[in-house]
Amino acid sequence: MMTTTSKHDRARARTRGEQGVTLVELMVAILLAAILSAGLFYFMSAQSAVYQGQMKQSRAQLNLATTLEFLQREIRHAGYGLGCAQPVVKAGAQPLSALTVYNNCNLLTTNPSACPTAGDKADSFSVTHADVTAGASTVTALALAQAMSSPTDELLVAQKGSLQACDRISLWSPDSNACVLLVATALTQLTTGAQSGKWKLDHGAGCSGSGDAYNNPAWPSGGFGTGAIVSRIAPSTVARHFAVDTSVTPPRLVTWTTNNANPSADRGSGFEVVADDIEDMQIAWACDANGDGVISEGASDTDKRSDEWAANVAGDSAPSCGIHPVSSVRVTLVARSASPDPQFNGGRRPAAEDRPGAADKTAYPNIVGTYTRAVIVSTVQPRNVR
Repeated sequence: MMTTTSKHDRARARTRGEQGVTLVELMVAILLAAILSAGLFYFMSAQSAVYQGQMKQSRAQLNLATTLEFLQREIRHAGYGLGCAQPVVKAGAQPLSALTVYNNCNLLTTNPSACPTAGDKADSFSVTHADVTAGASTVTALALAQAMSSPTDELLVAQKGSLQACDRISLWSPDSNACVLLVATALTQLTTGAQSGKWKLDHGAGCSGSGDAYNNPAWPSGGFGTGAIVSRIAPSTVARHFAVDTSVTPPRLVTWTTNNANPSADRGSGFEVVADDIEDMQIAWACDANGDGVISEGASDTDKRSDEWAANVAGDSAPSCGIHPVSSVRVTLVARSASPDPQFNGGRRPAAEDRPGAADKTAYPNIVGTYTRAVIVSTVQPRNVR
């Protein structure tokens, strides 16, 4: 039996074949596309977050490297033109020292005499040197013509060289490495007696107050013998101070110059910004206390408290350097991103030297997310510190 297909049936068949997808098929396709798009978006978002984090890390590293290079140069030049200015851990009566470290103390807001001995703050430091382009002619070295057992004794030299009234001078004993800074308030050539022809350098009050600031130093127990070195300090010398400014967000490293014994009280026209986004600066220093030619550092916290480094662990005591100068200064800088990343949590400021670390949620309880950080450490050898 032969079956025939009408023109109407053939038209209906063609119509069904040309209808395309059904509504259900379309909805399934849209759902699959949405799932694939969501996965791709998540992947791209994650890659973008990683890229942004890497860029922040890269900027922080570059910022740190540039900042550290500047600090290294300042520390290396510390003491140039000062004669024998010695580094100290905490500022005392001398407003002019080659290298002064203020542990756990913000010089922007704190008088050095009130610096705490322990706590949880960034360090500050000061360096003093003559203009490094001024040349060696800024320094005049003379010899003490008679011993000085106390600061009230006469300071005599055979010649005055280029010394003038109100010049700052350093008195240094090569044997004991003792050093004091003074101001020669007047110069008088003696005309009578056994010391006739020699020059007396008065070192009392005067010279617009600078004599009052400098001429009451802690005198070494052995005093200064004949032949001790008297050096004229370059007149352009001024102390430069570095501290972390935490009054702004993000914090920053700043510098300013003053010879005031309280740098926080004399910032002149303000300060210069060395680098933005610097959250912490820690300074440790060392000397060859036992004279064996090696700077030793303990492996454990207990050992570090009695090694040849200072401020490298909480509860540390400064080494007894004696005649051995400070030969190494270690600078640690911690940079952080300007704003927290809301996609991450659990960040913390890392521990550095004698300052413990802190979780972001503790240090900044109101932030959402966490900061990106970079750390750089460098050890510098001062060239002119005796």
